[in-house]
Amino acid sequence: MKFFPIISRRTNYVGVSRIYSYRKYKDEISEDCAFRCVYCDCHCNSFGGHAAMELDHFRPKSERYFPELEDDPANLLLACRSCNGKKRDDWPMDKLGGLTHFEGVGYIDPFESERTLYFHVENCGSFSAKEDPAAYMIEQLALNRPFAVAVRARRILRGKLHAAIDSLAEELRSMEGSSPQAGQLGRIADLLQEANRALRKLELEDCPAL
Repeated sequence: MKFFPIISRRTNYVGVSRIYSYRKYKDEISEDCAFRCVYCDCHCNSFGGHAAMELDHFRPKSERYFPELEDDPANLLLACRSCNGKKRDDWPMDKLGGLTHFEGVGYIDPFESERTLYFHVENCGSFSAKEDPAAYMIEQLALNRPFAVAVRARRILRGKLHAAIDSLAEELRSMEGSSPQAGQLGRIADLLQEANRALRKLELEDCPAL
């Protein structure tokens, strides 16, 4: 259920020798980014697999900005097609002192900053801003678009379901070799209901009523 895992870059990128562009680093960048879009935090499996993901040039490679970084793997991030398409060459900082954000606009480098300090994930799966420039990123990249919100909400529900099942198992283990008390039975009933509610909600999302 954890969102925005802490990620780190490897010290050396090798790439795939038969590919003669920055795309040769995709496998390594994907692994470094935990196979998630660094912006909306959706796992590549949510988009149909690794092949559906793209490489984002954190500092844009356009002639206006940083063309010299086009093939630099240290400037590449894993992003879904939607986030990458919305970011494109957006770079409010221009080349201002190497900053990535300033006065509420710009982008967080996920390899340099812990994203949980900037974003809060609501129980419904929506992002809200804790610190700048999260609000700018949410708006610019449409991070609360319906699909991304639904994916994150399902992750939260699965987490609650697993937690309820784990707690239920622990309660049952504690009762081994003894007669259950009324309070223990009530706790087990509550856990079963919680797990059932989470499971039913997931099933309804998978098979909505016609």
